[in-house]
Amino acid sequence: MEDKKKIELYKKRKLSEVLADSMNFIQYNAKAIFKNLALVSLPFAVVAAYFSKYQASSAFSSAFLGMNGIASDTFLTGILVYMLVVIIAHSVIYGTCASMMRKYESEELTAKTRLSDLSTDLLPFSLKTLALFLIVFTVAILIIFLVAFAFLSVLNVRSWVILLLIVLFFTMIVPLSMVFFPMYFKNISIWASFSEGIRIGLKKWGSTFVVLLVGSLFIWLMSMFLSVPYYIALFLQGILGTNAIDITGSGSFLITDIIMYVGSFIMVYGTFLVTPFIFVPLAFQYCRIREEEEGVSMESEIDHFDEI
Repeated sequence: MEDKKKIELYKKRKLSEVLADSMNFIQYNAKAIFKNLALVSLPFAVVAAYFSKYQASSAFSSAFLGMNGIASDTFLTGILVYMLVVIIAHSVIYGTCASMMRKYESEELTAKTRLSDLSTDLLPFSLKTLALFLIVFTVAILIIFLVAFAFLSVLNVRSWVILLLIVLFFTMIVPLSMVFFPMYFKNISIWASFSEGIRIGLKKWGSTFVVLLVGSLFIWLMSMFLSVPYYIALFLQGILGTNAIDITGSGSFLITDIIMYVGSFIMVYGTFLVTPFIFVPLAFQYCRIREEEEGVSMESEIDHFDEI
């Protein structure tokens, strides 16, 4: 890694500098980041693409063809498996990104860095991230359930209660996005990381919201672009149906199935690969907040001076 490309993680930054340095970090380390993410996320994309296509086909059949029974069971099974695979995949992707940022912090990240070089942190980070994802989803689902329950009970619940729950939901999204980073950079427990992430997310809610919004918009735009082949395939499947070319002659495997799978794979795999564009800005935001609170860079310089 060349010195001119070294970007300090712990530095007092303006919000615009957080976003700019995040993009520069991704640019300077693109080969290491996307090479390793491509490898680690490929198996998950292969599986998730299948179930994404499968549940979409079942949903289409149930909604437009009036099919029940097997189609409905297939939809439920497909979407549950799909969600589970995606959660595990993002846990591993977050763990991989965190491992690379730790390597970068110790000036050991290069274009030649491989997954084997990240093995020390990769598995522990991935498992802890999975546990935190489950906690975050539980909290989010609980809040959504409360909002939905309030709407369903609208005759018995005052409107201000419903409004309060909606505000609570959107307010908590911001601090929940920060709960992963303390355990990556401070090696603390899952619960300690969760509580610290909530604290700093609420304390710096405004700037964290902007970082999360910008990253989410970029991910959303990329996801929409990557979804084009999938929706084209879905449209073709709906139009052609059983009139498509039957490869096996049994009526159970149509050419549209291949098109659907390829479209699903491009969408899922591409979505996995653009994750750094939201992970890295949030990581830089965390490091910025920690620098303001703890002066990490100053402590590092003092320790280095003592060693001399």
